Amino acid sequence: MTVPLFIEFQSTLLNLAYVESCFVEEATLHVAIRDEVHEFEYEDNDQAEGALLELRALLSSRSLLIGSVK
Repeated sequence: MTVPLFIEFQSTLLNLAYVESCFVEEATLHVAIRDEVHEFEYEDNDQAEGALLELRALLSSRSLLIGSVK
């Protein structure tokens, strides 16, 4: 049985098990989950890249997680 890994990004609940790709462009974090792309806007690229690093760390750990990224 696979346990879903959920994270909250700016009030949007994402299932980490289905994240296919993520990248930052113009202070916006783009997260592709199956057939949809979620965009999360930040004040600057540094904040967006910080959120991207947090997301990648969560994806690589694959531990049960219910939390949020600002």
